[in-house]
Amino acid sequence: MSKRLRAVLAALAVVVAAGAVVASGSDNKASKVDSSGSTTPGDSASTYKVGDEVKLGDWTVKAWGVNNPQAAPNQFSQPTAGTKWVGVDTEVKNLSSKPETVSSVLCFDVTDSANRKYNVNITSGVAPAAPDGEVAPNGALRGIAVFEIPADAAGLKLNFKCDLLSTGTATIQLTP
Repeated sequence: MSKRLRAVLAALAVVVAAGAVVASGSDNKASKVDSSGSTTPGDSASTYKVGDEVKLGDWTVKAWGVNNPQAAPNQFSQPTAGTKWVGVDTEVKNLSSKPETVSSVLCFDVTDSANRKYNVNITSGVAPAAPDGEVAPNGALRGIAVFEIPADAAGLKLNFKCDLLSTGTATIQLTP
């Protein structure tokens, strides 16, 4: 084996090992926050209700309410035929001691009872916009995350995961 090939293979092994370390991340488990600020641990299959404040890592998330269907803000901004918009009034809080960034596109999705996944619709024009941007330590952002889903989709769940290097998701049941 040539010296150059060994160097390439050694470099590749280092990259794979580094990737495995990064991918392992930490294991976050969602837990419900009660009115006193204490948490009740859940397990990986826990699903919470609209109105519950759920802690996951350095964040809490709360779905204040659901608009199903979400009204269009004007005649020019409409969901595609055969679909509807579902708006979720969401709030996220940064529990860490440093500013953190939340992205509704990266941190939220909705799944249905057929296990189909829907991402935030950033073109709906619904106000207030989904929570996006920098959140100060112990600060919060609130807005309406809008998802475009098939009109007949059922069993909707909001999923929140804002630490891309960790496992665990906070799941909130939106519809039966």
